[in-house]
Amino acid sequence: MFDNATLNAAFGSIASRWRRYKDGAQTRHELSRLRAEEIDAIAASCELSAKHFIEVMSRGPHAADELAAVMRALGMEFPPSQSGEQSMLNRMKVACADCREKSTCRGSIRNGAIAQGYEAFCNNADAINVLKIRSLRSSLECRK
Repeated sequence: MFDNATLNAAFGSIASRWRRYKDGAQTRHELSRLRAEEIDAIAASCELSAKHFIEVMSRGPHAADELAAVMRALGMEFPPSQSGEQSMLNRMKVACADCREKSTCRGSIRNGAIAQGYEAFCNNADAINVLKIRSLRSSLECRK
């Protein structure tokens, strides 16, 4: 019928989805305890509307984990070591959390094809390319 590997993969997938749901529910509960003014202030510091902030946070603490995996698969540091990149990194995390191509992304990382194809589906492709250029410039300046 089913071999152990297939069953383990299925149970692992179910457990992973359950953890994501539980993490999101916990975050939604914590957000519900904040006053509207607190949410507005936190959202503004993230350069988001309160509604978008709640949507992103409701996806749980691992909603943007693919960003680190993509950058590492491309041979980049995560988080970027360049100073002044925190605002860009925050926007990249939000774009990753909002992404509808997570399965494509994960599959490309898993099969080693991310470097050849991320620009076709990744909302962060332009920002990643900017970081690549900045990193290259920085390394060239250090050699002078």
